[in-house]
Amino acid sequence: MTTSIAIVGSGFAGVEAVKRLASLCGERIDCTWITQRPELVFLPSLPEVAGGRLEPSDVRWRVDGFAREAGAELIVGRVTAVEKNRLLLDNGDKIGYDYLILATGAAPAFFNVPGAREHAVPLYSVEDALK
Repeated sequence: MTTSIAIVGSGFAGVEAVKRLASLCGERIDCTWITQRPELVFLPSLPEVAGGRLEPSDVRWRVDGFAREAGAELIVGRVTAVEKNRLLLDNGDKIGYDYLILATGAAPAFFNVPGAREHAVPLYSVEDALK
């Protein structure tokens, strides 16, 4: 019987999970890696992109080749629901798992400061940096 692991997210935690499981993926366990974007963005360098000192391509790394090398199946999609031993994706697919690693990252926090959500410019993506 093969064990299946689903990893959600392609940020630092998702990449690290796949990296640590790489020696097991494909042989003893089935690894499925689900992400909305098949890339890792180096968030600490986004201010440099915003200031024009780095190009967006300097802070983005595609993870599809890494997934292949690690023996993980990469699925590009958005998880819409987590059920017991099953993930539902936005395209209707259902992914079963024995173990789940949720590594979906962070979102800007505005700490209930009036007007912050409407007027602040968060810096959590390359798109934010380019604004």
